[in-house]
Amino acid sequence: IVSMNLDTGVVSLINIPRDLYVDYSVEALKLLNKKISGMNGNAALRKINAAHKLGKLIKYREDQSRFGQPDYDFTADLVEEMFSLSIDDFVFVHHDSFKQIVDQFGGVTIDVPYAMRYDDPVQNLHINLKAGLQRLKGEDAEGFVRFRKGYNANGKWFEIGDLGRKENQNLFVREFMDQHLNLGEMGELISLANRYTDFVDTSVVGKDKIANFAQIGKKLIKLHYVVNPIILETGFQRIYGSSHLVLGKGVKNPGKVVVKKEAATKPKGDATDANGSGADGIVKTTTGSAIDTDKNLTVPEPVEPADPADPADPAASTPAEPVDPANPDGTSPDPATVINTPDTVVPAL
Repeated sequence: IVSMNLDTGVVSLINIPRDLYVDYSVEALKLLNKKISGMNGNAALRKINAAHKLGKLIKYREDQSRFGQPDYDFTADLVEEMFSLSIDDFVFVHHDSFKQIVDQFGGVTIDVPYAMRYDDPVQNLHINLKAGLQRLKGEDAEGFVRFRKGYNANGKWFEIGDLGRKENQNLFVREFMDQHLNLGEMGELISLANRYTDFVDTSVVGKDKIANFAQIGKKLIKLHYVVNPIILETGFQRIYGSSHLVLGKGVKNPGKVVVKKEAATKPKGDATDANGSGADGIVKTTTGSAIDTDKNLTVPEPVEPADPADPADPAASTPAEPVDPANPDGTSPDPATVINTPDTVVPAL
């Protein structure tokens, strides 16, 4: 989620973990179970990563769609209810397009926090990055934003999981914007926007809307914009027999939920309630906050449970030695800064 404050020039980023648990309402579950059975027992279907497929399956809002596609409508409505934000537009970057876009701008200079080595022949994914400041072209950039487990510089297996990966993705977006969102490359940005159908699916269509976003970009540049991530407060709960990543204090489901000790606790300071109940009642309203907006405060995230044994992972069959996922090479990456959510936002999914 990108939220742009055109008064202060602050661009806020919320990177939603793909494994985040969705606490669907009873009404939503009835609708979903008509098309697919066993929603409660299928851990994968309760993740927000499955929302677009579920929306398409049930033909969500087919007759009154705002984006014209049920998968994007369903996902946007879920995000609105869970985070109390208004989603105005979306951009879906095609898999191959990511590398092309990065290469079109000549790459991105990134201070890679630790060595990343991983090979998955099934996905044709091969990551081999050294730690340190370097310019990442398309293929290496893709490896950087996709890496979540592999070997460090010493050949030791470690995992940063979905939570660690989203921090690297936030870093990449921030550096890409800092290096390429400027008046000197505005022509390149407009050229890309005019050929958007080659790279993305988006609701930002038409000359007027594209021109409006171009003006937003120019204004942010003049304000010397600052890009900052917002830290999500998350924890793990055991729900219907599976461990799930949950927002804030988690979900209430008597008799079905066991709160684990590693569940994140709410830090001091005010927080935005991110479990609002939307008009459609897709997500069940729960207690606890999920977005900590206290300035200059970092929230330690829980360690993500290891994935089941994966034949593509050479070290998956044997337990790995404990490694600090945020610091596998003994370095000390800078912590993310938590900022206040701006009052005036122009969010885009």
